[in-house]
Amino acid sequence: MFENLENRRHLPSQPFFQVAVLGLSLVLLVACQKSSQEHLANARDQLAKGAYSQAIEAAGSGLAANPEKATAWGLELVALEAYARGGQGAEAVSQIEIMAERFPAQLTATEYASTTQQLREAEQGAAAIQVLDMAANRYPDDLTIKEMVKDSVKCDVSPEELKQLEALGYLDTSSGDCAKVKDGASSSTE
Repeated sequence: MFENLENRRHLPSQPFFQVAVLGLSLVLLVACQKSSQEHLANARDQLAKGAYSQAIEAAGSGLAANPEKATAWGLELVALEAYARGGQGAEAVSQIEIMAERFPAQLTATEYASTTQQLREAEQGAAAIQVLDMAANRYPDDLTIKEMVKDSVKCDVSPEELKQLEALGYLDTSSGDCAKVKDGASSSTE
């Protein structure tokens, strides 16, 4: 009987031991996780390589880690560009709407213009027009945006894009040959 008591003195108490193991596990888990900054760097690397899905995934992982505002902005921006360049027009439109809500001061006409161009290059004309319309509503006096609206109204755009531009109030297709920009064109969403 005394032998068992003697052996028990050398074993750590069970509650203390469990807490110590749990604490050590948490420390190791935290040490093994990537920081938001590392996710941002990885997302940018993937974007630069043209690995758009991987860039979106890395940006999402970084955002899930509740980064500080500056890092979150960078992650959101990488995701936006990856969606646009990757030909995911609907996702790019949704992403820019989210960014307009979360980061109104940072989302400038330049980001809208860049995204519009990236969507056009990815042959996502309808999404490009949606983003351009958002930009025109938010920055009605921006010269770059005004010029992009005029450039959108060309005979070489698809019939779908022409219909969308007309529905948004940018075009008058009643003239016959090709659509013309309406004087003082403004979006129907104003």
